[in-house]
Amino acid sequence: MGVMVHRFCGPWGIGSEAFVEGASGATLAHGRAWPSVISGALGHHDRSLIAERDGEVCGILPMMLLSHWLFGTFHVSLPWLDYGGVLADNPETAQELLDAATAQARADGAAFIEFRSVTPVFSGLVARQDKVTFLLPLADADGVWRGLDAKVRNQVRKAQRAGLTCHFGRDELLPDFYRVFARNMRDLGTPVWGVALFQKILEAFPKTSEIALIRLGDKVIGGG
Repeated sequence: MGVMVHRFCGPWGIGSEAFVEGASGATLAHGRAWPSVISGALGHHDRSLIAERDGEVCGILPMMLLSHWLFGTFHVSLPWLDYGGVLADNPETAQELLDAATAQARADGAAFIEFRSVTPVFSGLVARQDKVTFLLPLADADGVWRGLDAKVRNQVRKAQRAGLTCHFGRDELLPDFYRVFARNMRDLGTPVWGVALFQKILEAFPKTSEIALIRLGDKVIGGG
């Protein structure tokens, strides 16, 4: 039996999650959580595709439909992330996903598809060269500290001497974080995402997401 590609808007099944976890080239964007966050919090339509061979998952393409007043209708895998694109077990499966994505884009009247792949999957497609991904292996805490520039280490010490403290948590820290975030976006002149986006992220990643706040005394002055 050949590869069958179809739309997938529900939660990934056990086989899909296992495929993502074991696939070479998988990123955080290939799990099912991010499309659900984007559609649930920002209202964009999910156009994700899944490929199966003999009932087994062999490829995944997380993809969202976006509309913009200037750029029109287009597909992105995945918006608001630096990762995404086709994840497949071989080039033939990847091509099937590309063909299905192209057909879906035509049906939606989309002008283009943007794959945010870390490494090129297809030859012959237009590729942007203005962004670079840097990967830094993590060491122990002492190793990370020694690897920082002397100026950065001095800035950290100054913050410590000034009495800044760091606090980690989840939903209970969201209101304080969002006040700082919204004020910064306002000062930059950038439209602010609604608090629902961060609520959805915390819900979708219960074990791997948290909020960090920086306080000076009782006042929250930073966060991430």
